[in-house]
Parts: sequence; C-alpha cells; structure tokens
Amino acid sequence: MENAKIFSFNDKESNENDVKASVEIFEEMDGSYENYVWPSAPVLANYIWQRRDFIRNKTVLEIGAGTGLPGILCAKIGAKLVYLADKSSSNNSSRSKSIEKNGVGFNTICLDINWGRVARELTTVLRTIDVILASDCFYEKEDFDDVLFTIALLLNSYPKAECWCSQQRRW
Repeated sequence: MENAKIFSFNDKESNENDVKASVEIFEEMDGSYENYVWPSAPVLANYIWQRRDFIRNKTVLEIGAGTGLPGILCAKIGAKLVYLADKSSSNNSSRSKSIEKNGVGFNTICLDINWGRVARELTTVLRTIDVILASDCFYEKEDFDDVLFTIALLLNSYPKAECWCSQQRRW
C-alpha cells in the first residue's frame, strides 16, 4: 500500500499558512526500513530549511536516504547536486516517484552505498561533497561501526565537508 505525505517548510516568524517550500514523499507501508519516513528525517529537513542559504549551490550526499526527504528538500532549495544513497539491495520505487513528483530529477542522483563496504572508487564518482546528511542511520546496533566507518571515510576523502545528522533516541 502506498501513501503520500506532504512536508511543508516556512520561517518561524511567517504565518503558518505562508508555505515557502513543500516536499511530497511517497511511502510504501510494507515494513521495509527504507520505504517510509523515519522520525528524524523531518527534524533534519527543518534544520536544512533553516540553513537553506548555506545549501544553495552545494553538492550534498544523503546516506541511508530511504525515502530521501532531507536530500529532496536540498534539491528543491537550490543544491547544485544531490546524491541519495542507500544500500544496494534497496529497490525504492517510492524514492524515485518522490524525486519525479518534486521535479528534482535534474539535480538528484540515486547511488548504492553499503555501510562499511564503501569502495574508495566511490570517491572518484563523487568529485566533491560539501554536506553529508544522515538521518536515523543508527538503528541496528550491529551496523553502528559500519555507519561510522562510512562517515569517517567520506569526511577523510572530503575534508571540507560538513556532516549533519539527526537521530531518534532509542536506548
């Protein structure tokens, strides 16, 4: 079963009805991790919205992208290029549908990245990264080291990049 959610972003001092940006995200309620919006994705998206001037003309990589809410918002507010990366076994038609619905196919690319098994060759594909996004990537305890390894490798490869994370406290 598919479901669409609309996330709206505006300035705190503006009228609630004065929407400045909205992102429509499609979810598949089939129980797979990557097919629905996790609680910290809207939190990270709001953080991005408040720093939208910084995001403009930047290259962004969202790891563990799932439905891609934070990355798609970056694409909509003017990022030069956005990579939405998730595990290679992730066949997320909802993410592709969301990219199309939000009109960001021209500056959004989906990639496969398996945490902890990131090939150094990936850094030749990703010529530059300014911002790395990670939302709710710490879910399975056995994946923590692999997630941290992936982020460390990316930050080592792109020393000027910033990493913006959001995480729901679960333990």
